[in-house]
Amino acid sequence: VVWLPAPQVGRSSAFEDENFTRALSGRSYGIRSVSMLSGSVGYIDMRSLPYISLRRADDPARLAADAAFQLISGASAVIFDLRHSIGGYPETAGYLISAFVEPDAKIYNVFHSRDGQQSERPAQTYHSPMPDIAVYVLVSGSTASAAESVAYTLQAAERAVIVGERTRGAANPGGMLPVGHGFNVFISNATP
Repeated sequence: VVWLPAPQVGRSSAFEDENFTRALSGRSYGIRSVSMLSGSVGYIDMRSLPYISLRRADDPARLAADAAFQLISGASAVIFDLRHSIGGYPETAGYLISAFVEPDAKIYNVFHSRDGQQSERPAQTYHSPMPDIAVYVLVSGSTASAAESVAYTLQAAERAVIVGERTRGAANPGGMLPVGHGFNVFISNATP
């Protein structure tokens, strides 16, 4: 098992809360572990999809994802473990998906809200996609939000076999809104 070191933390233009960014970096931006199993099968255990930008090549969360993909680049198959993933940012989901499809793939979810539409397609796709590698995505009743989107999109594109339980059913995007006295609540504001 390879534990990814926490990348250097810098301020993200997408999320300005330093404490949140620092907490994510301590968890390697959601990546719990990466390993190469017998039979040349890559394994990535991802617990969350960071709520920070992946637009620049030097963004810490993107560096962590790229390092994980680099470690499994010679694999004959990949197991992407999202059983304990709480979800995260749609653009992060899109970036992870882009590692397993052709760069021009038209498979990304579109989210509809009162303010218009937003695509899950990342601004920058993974630089060395693996469109021919066999992909298996592990899911559970705890798999939620953007992690569900990763599983759904790869399955709908016939790029992955999904293994596990019915997911949580919390794939509608939204955000945290203050409700007073230091409390916030997550409110869904769009549908895929």
